[in-house]
Amino acid sequence: LWSIAEAHKIADGWTALYEQNKKIVGTDPDLILPGQSLDLGADSGR
Repeated sequence: LWSIAEAHKIADGWTALYEQNKKIVGTDPDLILPGQSLDLGADSGR
């Protein structure tokens, strides 16, 4: 999540991205599986 948050310039970094996507990511923020779609927020433009 850290590199995704940095690449998309997400305010508050990976922790904010994780909080926003806990239901998708689960309990391990280091484990992103193929096919998972993350909500990058309205500010990211994605």
